[in-house]
Amino acid sequence: MTALPTPTPTPDLDQAPPFRPSPRRWLRLAIGLPLFAAVCYFVGRSLASDFKKIDWANLNLNYLSIVAALACLILARAMNGLNCTVLLASLGQRAPLRRVIPVIWLASLGRYIPGKMAVVAGAALMLTRLGIRMPAALAALFLSTALMIIMSLLTCLPLLLTPALRTAMPFGWLLGLAILLIGLVCLHPPIFTRLANVALLRLKRQPLLPRLATMPLLQAVAVSLFRCLFLAAALCFTAQSIAPVPPSAFALFLGSASLASVAGFLAVFAPAGLGVHEGVYLLTLTPLLGPAAALLAILFRLLHIISDILTALAALPLIAKSPTPSPKQVT
Repeated sequence: MTALPTPTPTPDLDQAPPFRPSPRRWLRLAIGLPLFAAVCYFVGRSLASDFKKIDWANLNLNYLSIVAALACLILARAMNGLNCTVLLASLGQRAPLRRVIPVIWLASLGRYIPGKMAVVAGAALMLTRLGIRMPAALAALFLSTALMIIMSLLTCLPLLLTPALRTAMPFGWLLGLAILLIGLVCLHPPIFTRLANVALLRLKRQPLLPRLATMPLLQAVAVSLFRCLFLAAALCFTAQSIAPVPPSAFALFLGSASLASVAGFLAVFAPAGLGVHEGVYLLTLTPLLGPAAALLAILFRLLHIISDILTALAALPLIAKSPTPSPKQVT
């Protein structure tokens, strides 16, 4: 009688080791605080200098555009919750979108704590109260972050086509083409899964299944793209509230918002990208707006804070009423 072949074991997300903070945390803090202080100093000095050049007497803010910008920021935050919901489903964990979005909104307040880990820890803990397994919650949050970084890098490519960069980098379009091709290759489902598994192993986490389902991954990519578009629309509306901008400038706002998003995330020393976002806006939008780019940077920061407060307040009663259902397993 022929013996049956032994089935290949699949990774069990329940067996993932618990997350432990790195012992080098204090070293990173000792390096990060001086960096944060330096960024705030130089960016703050540039903002103060540009503020003196603004013609305040003739400044008339368009409050309708400000409301539109705030609405776009809230929609961008909703995309974060939708992305996490899709990725959880791809890992075999289903939770209602109306329950996941409040979790992501409330956990996003952790961005204001240096290190960025409070966001992940808070979101993962609240997701487990919805019946999601902790390892699956951490994996979904990791995948969502990876997609955000890749999509932000791709959508900031229009900056390479601006006159200033074309003058400084005549062959910048070749760099942009290379980044575009590399990004598209990384988003291919088998390659993306393999890269994610390598990163998870480096973080001492249990790897994912051999391959994520194509359709959920493509849905998550589309949601990440819409997030970038909503951020760009919010930045564009904020600029429109200060001075008229041509529709053709949307690509510039898309590149600027995406670059600020990924730079602020990678600058782990800056709470909520404080100073980093403003520096990116000054560098990329001053050629279009002049000194008003400083006002845009401050106004957009205030809108981010207001949207965080509004979404957190909206999330609190929804989380308080959330039951703890058992997640449906996807077979």
